[in-house]
Amino acid sequence: MFQFKIYLHFKRLLTSYHQSLKVEQQESEIFQIRQCILLMKITSTYSINRILKNNK
Repeated sequence: MFQFKIYLHFKRLLTSYHQSLKVEQQESEIFQIRQCILLMKITSTYSINRILKNNK
């Protein structure tokens, strides 16, 4: 019985650790997506400005 309680305790610890890893992974993916969007905005703004300058 005692071993089973220890097993349950470790199982809970592992589960919570695994869930926190999932959350961190999702947050890092969201961060990467935001960085990508920001880069696209900067690039498109730069391109539009170049086109406008070249058309003057």
